[in-house]
Amino acid sequence: MSISKNDVIFVKASVVGVDLNAALIAKFTENTWQRNRSLAEKTKDTAQGKNAELAVIHYLQNNSDLHYIPYDDFRDDSFEKHAPFDGIMFRNSIDPGIVKTIIKKVNDEIKKSDHGEITASLRSYIYQNGVRTIEIKSTKVNDRKTDSYGKTDVSLILEDDFLTYPFYCRSGYYDTRGYIFYAKTRMGLRGYYDYDDLEKEVVKKELSENSDIFIRVYVDDNGYYLIGFITKENLLKNPEIKKMIKPGKSQRALYFAKSLKMGEPMPVITTCFPK
Repeated sequence: MSISKNDVIFVKASVVGVDLNAALIAKFTENTWQRNRSLAEKTKDTAQGKNAELAVIHYLQNNSDLHYIPYDDFRDDSFEKHAPFDGIMFRNSIDPGIVKTIIKKVNDEIKKSDHGEITASLRSYIYQNGVRTIEIKSTKVNDRKTDSYGKTDVSLILEDDFLTYPFYCRSGYYDTRGYIFYAKTRMGLRGYYDYDDLEKEVVKKELSENSDIFIRVYVDDNGYYLIGFITKENLLKNPEIKKMIKPGKSQRALYFAKSLKMGEPMPVITTCFPK
């Protein structure tokens, strides 16, 4: 499966609405690699992300039997810690008791954590019970993604990547091989490892600590382009570390990256859930 420009789903801004909690969330959002973002910048970025989330919800409600709950809708940490994921997704037919139990377990672990982490064992529990943890990354369409008439060009958007942070660091100067050896040290692995075997061990750790599904959304003044999604297994298959190049903002940010073209169209997302 792959994504072509014909697979991209456009959702009009007028049918999505606006999330009203962006200012509150931004107030408690810490800068990571974007060290000098003002509150106004954080509010703008947060609003973009929350509205993209609404676009995904709109699509799911009208085109699937899946339900999505943003983490911000059930968190009880007063927005004081990092979010362990953007939200959870499951079939409408799921036992509501399972969802309530998962929400309680997540909030209980967040209360005990230093910065908003949940354990790998809880992530596994969530998955085994038919619920998926979700990341939704939104990006504002810039001039490089428009045609000669200034209109959004999806074929140019598809040159970008799905992204996720490495578990052990979010910024720095590592390439893929360098990060694998850095992770080896952080994992406490000793002795000689064939590189391929070491990579497998690191990827296994990354998978256990990551969200299950990554959705990519691009935003322009007219609405939201739902590019598609990728599972963590496919995102981390033959892993590649990329450095972001955005002067003044994310030039030191590190991501595992996979071409958007290697993802899957939004209608296929239902196959990620037990029936």
